[in-house]
Amino acid sequence: MHPRACTVGLIPDRTLETTGLHSSLPSSLSGMKLGQGGSSTPLLPLDGLQADREVEGTEGVDEDMIVTQSQTNFICPITQLEMKKPVKNKVCGHTYEEEAIVRMIESKHKRKKKACCPKIGCSHTDIRMSDLIQDEALRRAIESHNKKKYRQPE
Repeated sequence: MHPRACTVGLIPDRTLETTGLHSSLPSSLSGMKLGQGGSSTPLLPLDGLQADREVEGTEGVDEDMIVTQSQTNFICPITQLEMKKPVKNKVCGHTYEEEAIVRMIESKHKRKKKACCPKIGCSHTDIRMSDLIQDEALRRAIESHNKKKYRQPE
């Protein structure tokens, strides 16, 4: 199992429990079994998921949701706060608040451990200080966003 993977409550036969929920789930989910670690077989048919996305489209998407999605780039994966001094990892391309990532790297290295990228799903397992560069473009975008957000109507 992947070191960052987590487990969910499974019944001993590795069948997902649907008690009380089965009536609201599509029939393709009933009796679904989890694949073994590393399996490339999807748990759900991808063509069904793709069809759902195509049918739903983007009509009726809430404008606030779109804005929220664009703002997630401003949030540090370590502090979960809006970044003020973003730095970019040259290796994996993820961005963090400078003070938070520096403290994390120093803390890990003091204990003779490697600092892994804190972005969920990232496989970069050895962040070094030399991998970090100031992300001026993102800093300016955050500042611009904040000016617009806090601008008072005239």
